[in-house]
Amino acid sequence: MALALFYSLSMAESEPAGEIAHSELRASHDDRDRVVELLRVSAGDGRLTAEELDERLELAMTARTYGELAQTRR
Repeated sequence: MALALFYSLSMAESEPAGEIAHSELRASHDDRDRVVELLRVSAGDGRLTAEELDERLELAMTARTYGELAQTRR
């Protein structure tokens, strides 16, 4: 499920005329919670420093859209 979330976050930002880009859709509390959990696991596995984790957790917890959540993947 987590991979599906990250896949959906990385979808193309442009959509056919008249449709809202996926990156502009509102993220739910559950979406943010899943990203936070993935970030914590990544830090526990040594893939993120404490500083990177803090920065990305702040981004994830304040994200309003999928596009903002996607910024945690950089």
